[in-house]
Amino acid sequence: MATAVVTGRTITLTVNSVAYTDQITSAVLTPTDNAITGVVLSGPYAARGTATWTLDVEMIADWGATSSVCESLWTAAETGTAVTFTMLAATGASFSGSVVPMFPQVGGPADGAQTVSVSMPVNGSVTETFS
Repeated sequence: MATAVVTGRTITLTVNSVAYTDQITSAVLTPTDNAITGVVLSGPYAARGTATWTLDVEMIADWGATSSVCESLWTAAETGTAVTFTMLAATGASFSGSVVPMFPQVGGPADGAQTVSVSMPVNGSVTETFS
């Protein structure tokens, strides 16, 4: 059985109907499973609760550029504009959803390319497509 090599190069972040891919250097979609536990008269119980998700994105800072993702995220955070994402983890496995826009950081090292890291909670659930 052959193993497919999966890279993190296939994410599209859409802000105010503009799709961004080239600026993104890393994207990780992380679930947090929330267990429900307790004790009833017949004994203890545990169940899987609703998972929450976080999308962590690292990108090249493009402040001042035409169609800047940094400026679009900043405006989205100010106005509450919807931000959506689509990630392709491997051929036949994609994930999509909507995130709560957060302000990107500003600044960076003097001797290298400025980068931006932003962690955004997923609004609701993640939709997966396996084929």
